Amino acid sequence: AKDAVYGEGSLNIGSYTDLKHCVGELKDLTDDAFGEREDSQAYNRRYQREAIRNFRHVKRLQRKGSQLQLQFQIENNVARTDLDNILKSISHMVSELPEV
Repeated sequence: AKDAVYGEGSLNIGSYTDLKHCVGELKDLTDDAFGEREDSQAYNRRYQREAIRNFRHVKRLQRKGSQLQLQFQIENNVARTDLDNILKSISHMVSELPEV
């Protein structure tokens, strides 16, 4: 490699230029890689924040759903009791009617 750079005791300008070009390309690729890494980390942070926010939202909806289900069960029991009482009242009134 040293002989390629130094041709006949002097600096081989073509090899030096090629080496400089390769180092420049390597630097550009490294910069691009670090940029992609930063973008990826930023995307991962955004994704994690959104996932946590969605998880909290789902937990709130589950609690609300449980509360609504309990409320509907209570209202259903009240309605069933009211209808049973109405049915008993109607049956009692019918049984009190004189026979014809």
